[in-house]
Amino acid sequence: MTVPGSPTIDSTNRQTLTSDPEGATGTRTWAAAPIGSPVTPQFADVTNQTISYDFLIEQTTEFSGPVTANLQFSCNEIDSYVIARTGRVDQSGRYTLLSLGAISPARRRIDDARSTSTEIAIDISNPEPLTPGEPVTLRFSLTPHPAVFKPGERLRVEIGSRSDLLRSDASHGHAQFDMQVPPYFSRNTLHHGPDTYIDLQQVHPAAKERQ
Repeated sequence: MTVPGSPTIDSTNRQTLTSDPEGATGTRTWAAAPIGSPVTPQFADVTNQTISYDFLIEQTTEFSGPVTANLQFSCNEIDSYVIARTGRVDQSGRYTLLSLGAISPARRRIDDARSTSTEIAIDISNPEPLTPGEPVTLRFSLTPHPAVFKPGERLRVEIGSRSDLLRSDASHGHAQFDMQVPPYFSRNTLHHGPDTYIDLQQVHPAAKERQ
């Protein structure tokens, strides 16, 4: 279930994010610019504010249950903001948003006592500033959304820092509102490899028959 230059989907339903079809190496970067901040008119032409990965679906696939992002991330500042979303692109190119999640990298500590099997709780009480250029692990939950993909459709994973670029709207059945993030300008980097992935839970036909 692969397309050249895109991630691969393995049998454990783990979508490894990589731009290298021969291996999970390298990095991708994006610019984080606060909403409403002054930028040059050509800003959008010279730098990207999001990155995306497409997974080709070759057979009917149903996803249901928790969605988890695990990202190796670095930044040239002591904090930023990371938003991840998943969506479905049908064969006509129409996009439907499915899941959304976000985290402040300086507030990345997992609260094991409050986490459950379906949601990762984050302890925001003790910020841990980033060391510029040093990768850290960001692990956080996205909103679950059951979906059935047909052959030829694509699962799209997008990552950025601005809520207005990735949020939902009424056309997707619910509304989300802009947040004043990221806190300031930064250059963010996603480090590809086995520890950078999105986990989704696949419903297998045999499991449905047992219900």
